[in-house]
Amino acid sequence: MKCKDSIILLLAVVLAGLILLASQHLPGRKLDIAAQVTPDTAVNPKDQEGLSLVPWSAGDTLPQGENYLVVSQGNTSYTPIPLNQEGTLAVRRHDGRENTITLNIDSFWMNAANCENQDCVLQGHVTDDNRNQRVLQNMIICLPNEVILEMMSKAEAEDYLGIAP
Repeated sequence: MKCKDSIILLLAVVLAGLILLASQHLPGRKLDIAAQVTPDTAVNPKDQEGLSLVPWSAGDTLPQGENYLVVSQGNTSYTPIPLNQEGTLAVRRHDGRENTITLNIDSFWMNAANCENQDCVLQGHVTDDNRNQRVLQNMIICLPNEVILEMMSKAEAEDYLGIAP
């Protein structure tokens, strides 16, 4: 190996180290997502009654319905909400990140989010009729806020939650 090759290799390693160090300190950018996960809250807005997000725990029963909205945030899955009602839910994190979900009979969509890219809001409605034609099929995903919305049939929800039919 020539001296010039060694210098170029050393410069490349130093440059890579500087880029890695800088990427860890940019606002809103973290490499270790798991280190940021802390308990969050899911609430409904004050003007909407009857819809709520309750963390799912083993032994819970599935509410009556044909299709469900399953909301997950970080490592928490909430009790499925039957898509036989209308209303709005807000999912708020301790750090101020928030998503607003609107339900209509047999459909849902991400109504608003305070993430920068708004990709989740632009993903449109999920319905039983379009769930297989959409790019993300039965899901709406907000990566920055770690929120996943998913339409499931009763059998899919039971399988997902480990409930014996």
